[in-house]
Amino acid sequence: MASKSAYFALPETKRGLIPGAGGTQRLTAAVGKFRAMRTILMGKPITSEEAMSMGLVCDLMEDCDMLQQTIAAAKTLTEHGSVALQLAKEAVCRADNLCRDDLFERNLYYTTFGTEEKRRGVDEFLAKRDR
Repeated sequence: MASKSAYFALPETKRGLIPGAGGTQRLTAAVGKFRAMRTILMGKPITSEEAMSMGLVCDLMEDCDMLQQTIAAAKTLTEHGSVALQLAKEAVCRADNLCRDDLFERNLYYTTFGTEEKRRGVDEFLAKRDR
């Protein structure tokens, strides 16, 4: 679910880092190599409409309907078996992990920590935030 004003981004390369925590792996699996490459390298936010067309978002709604729709979805989930929901979620998540190489990504992510680009990028971000 996403509101029409929502946006999604992986801006880490702007700060001398790469997306960590499986971000490169999951995005590539979800949208394909070239869309993932564009999104990660450019660091440009994805609109909710773009996310919907890429398959990252299932439901798109007006901002004013977001809370009501989220509550309705949560209510629907409470009407299902909790064990079945838990096991189904685990099965889907494990299927998602079959081809990912999080350790490889994690090692690359940590490699950026010692770079001058990362230090400068984080300093710029913090200075901008403090204004």
